[in-house]
Amino acid sequence: MTELEGEQTADTNVPKTRRRTTLIVVSAVVVVALLVVAFLLFRPATTTDAGRATGTAVPTSSTSAGATTPGATGSSTGAPVEPGGRPTQTPIAFDDDAEPLPGVTVAITGLEAVDGEATGVGEISGPAVRVSVEFVNGSDAEVDLRTVQVTADSGPDRTASSELSGPGVVAFPARLAAGDRATAVYVFAVPADQRESFRVFVDSVVTAPVVLFEGAAPSA
Repeated sequence: MTELEGEQTADTNVPKTRRRTTLIVVSAVVVVALLVVAFLLFRPATTTDAGRATGTAVPTSSTSAGATTPGATGSSTGAPVEPGGRPTQTPIAFDDDAEPLPGVTVAITGLEAVDGEATGVGEISGPAVRVSVEFVNGSDAEVDLRTVQVTADSGPDRTASSELSGPGVVAFPARLAAGDRATAVYVFAVPADQRESFRVFVDSVVTAPVVLFEGAAPSA
């Protein structure tokens, strides 16, 4: 090979070497980029990310215009009690009354053994207890009774009592004027052998503890 041919061969190999080096560098950059993308896509979620992804619902309550709900009074037991994990006042007997709101009292004015009537979905007729609940508004403001909830349980295991459609069920009025009183009637399915321990919860508003009445219910 002549000296000129050697120089031409060397010149020809230079571009090939440069192209090979460039391809190696580009391939390395692509691999690194893919690794970074994979890390970002599949990395474990942090506490901050999880907090942004999910929210916590905050319960709210409202009172309709024109109706006043007085502030709550009364001491609670300090421990959540049914229904809904709400705190309750100290349990009282069925012949006592409570003041869940300033100037507003609630009492159980009737307990009767009845044959429960089932007309609603999921209800089952059978032995039941009819409970009359009375609110007396001795305050100077109208009270909203639409938020009142009355529930019950019975027996040593405190089994929740299903509410039935009758007989003689009466709902509270939407509002109770100052100086007035109102009575609602509820019917709860309660087996006759579970009535030695019967509890009735009266939940008036979310700002007041639940009133808890307890004692024996009539068996017949």
